[in-house]
Amino acid sequence: MDRLIDLTGFDKDTFTEISTLGVIAGGSVVYALNDFVPEQSVGDVDIFVLNGNTNIFDELSVIIRAATGCLFPKKSEYYWTESKIVKVVTFENSRGKPIQLILSTMKNPQELVNDFTLDYVRCYFHEGMFGVTEDARQAHSSRIITLPDDPQKDIEIRVQKAIKKGFEICDGEWNYTTFVQ
Repeated sequence: MDRLIDLTGFDKDTFTEISTLGVIAGGSVVYALNDFVPEQSVGDVDIFVLNGNTNIFDELSVIIRAATGCLFPKKSEYYWTESKIVKVVTFENSRGKPIQLILSTMKNPQELVNDFTLDYVRCYFHEGMFGVTEDARQAHSSRIITLPDDPQKDIEIRVQKAIKKGFEICDGEWNYTTFVQ
């Protein structure tokens, strides 16, 4: 948990409140769980609000604004409706990585991460506990991710993020090792 807190730059009480109201998921959690993942490979910390709950989203916006010192967060208008994301707001963070607050219609953390494209990021932190799917656990222990059969438009970007985190790629038949300088 300390590696995750360090990414945000928040004090422990603020982090606990945020991770109780929201679900931290994706690449930042991969970093927190795996010592081999370099900190510079983490671009931001994604915090999801489930069930389209705008009250919690607004409450977290206030808390994150105070914790980051970001008075004017950036709203994104580029996301896929099929991904069940309603709204994304990015807070620049003078104390740590940028924070993305994401309003989702997903019902629970398991449903949320099971919808992620790549297996290695199917993990989360919520209410003081980590959750990791079996696919993610296997990817973390082997350091190999498996490409989906029906990749999304931005699969190349997602694969590059995985490589920067120290993972190799398998398309189901072949393993690819990429050396990054």
